[in-house]
Amino acid sequence: PRRNIVQQKILAIILTVGLSGVWILALSIVLAGPKLTQDLYEWLGIASPDNTFWTSIRIPMAFMLNFFVVCVLYYVAPEAKQKFRWILPGAITSTILWFGASSAFRYFLGNFGNYNKTYGSLATLVVLLIWLWISGLLFLLGAEINALMKRMEEDNPPERLRLLR
Repeated sequence: PRRNIVQQKILAIILTVGLSGVWILALSIVLAGPKLTQDLYEWLGIASPDNTFWTSIRIPMAFMLNFFVVCVLYYVAPEAKQKFRWILPGAITSTILWFGASSAFRYFLGNFGNYNKTYGSLATLVVLLIWLWISGLLFLLGAEINALMKRMEEDNPPERLRLLR
């Protein structure tokens, strides 16, 4: 069943506002790294020299938040009926590649990021736009994988086991 224009706009607003906050949280956990985490611990009053538990769950928590956002977008946004097994491969691939690209981008900016001395604050905007472009490409790659999974299953439906004949 197709959504009418009002349903489409309401869904778009809910997805944009609701998932943006979760995604920004996951993004800040990954990109800001240990500094932001340490500041958060100090603000919460749980900071100590040995925050191994919190440091060890930082990346898995960001991964799960990002995976949740991607799964919700892949499941809710299209007007087609989705099965979880169709969206899972694309969501996993997109999330893993996004983390790899974000880590590589963070490494590049930390080691080779002398762009600010040359171009000033305009370079920050350009670098952010490049990172958003890469993130969008990885999200679309995951969506393509999901579409391929759906198409493959429609062409070759899985054989069901009959326990009772």
